[in-house]
Order: sequence, then structure tokens, then C-alpha cells
Amino acid sequence: SGGKLIVYEGFSDQTASSRNPIHYYNRVTGVMGRDQQSDFYRLFMVPGMEIFFRRLGEAFCADGVFRLTFIEVGGQLAAGTIGFVWGGTSYLYNSAFDRSWGTLAPGMVLVGEDIRLAIEEGCGGFDLLKGDYSYKYRFGSHPRAVKRLVVTR
Repeated sequence: SGGKLIVYEGFSDQTASSRNPIHYYNRVTGVMGRDQQSDFYRLFMVPGMEIFFRRLGEAFCADGVFRLTFIEVGGQLAAGTIGFVWGGTSYLYNSAFDRSWGTLAPGMVLVGEDIRLAIEEGCGGFDLLKGDYSYKYRFGSHPRAVKRLVVTR
């Protein structure tokens, strides 16, 4: 009782997936609830991830594929999303929100806005991609099996 769990994860480690601590954090939050979990558990993803997203944007901005959206509350960033549009479908790749604005659900509002923008662009679909996160089901998502294929010679 009274302990703290602080997790930091680098994105350069080739021996472990950087998604694992995020997935675990979300699972703990789902089981315990955000209020109780936030008292003892913090997850920090080290800045190395920033360069990944910068390069991703640089690679796809010129082609008009990359989407970066934000929502502000009271002049402060409250949520952001990264996505792609390809072949008539908009794909939500990553999203985040500032928990201090959590009662306003800025992440949910922004994903709804991204869907509206995709419709305006003429997209025939909006794909929330993989990940078993409850917010996705609120937008009508359905579970999809993720498969792994290993090819050897």
C-alpha cells in the first residue's frame, strides 16, 4: 500500500516492443479506473518518439497523406491525433489527450472531428486500426484479429 509505479520506455530498443508498456498501462487503467490508477502509476515515453513522428510527417506530408489534428481548450492543447488518408479511407494511427481536460473528453471530441473531416474529404471509411481500446467501440468499431506471419528461408 502506498507504493508508486513509474514506467519509462525508450523507442530505440530492438529487443522489446514499445507498445507493450502502453498496452499494459491502458489495461491497468481499464481495470482500476483512471482516478485510482493515476494515484500510483505513471507512464512516460521518452522523447525519442518525437523524432519518429517528425520523420513520419516529413515522409508523408508532401503527398497529402499525413493528417495531424489538435483540439484546444481555453487556448491550451487538449488532444491530438495522427492519421493518414489513403485509397479513400482515413486511418487513425495515434491519439493522445491531456488528462487534466479528461472530463471534457477532448480525445473523443477530436476523433469525432477527424471522422467529420474524413467525410468532407470524400473518404468512404474511417479505420481506427488495431488495438482493443474501449473508446473505439463507442465509434462503432468491431474487433479484428491481428495475425503474425513469420517467413523463413
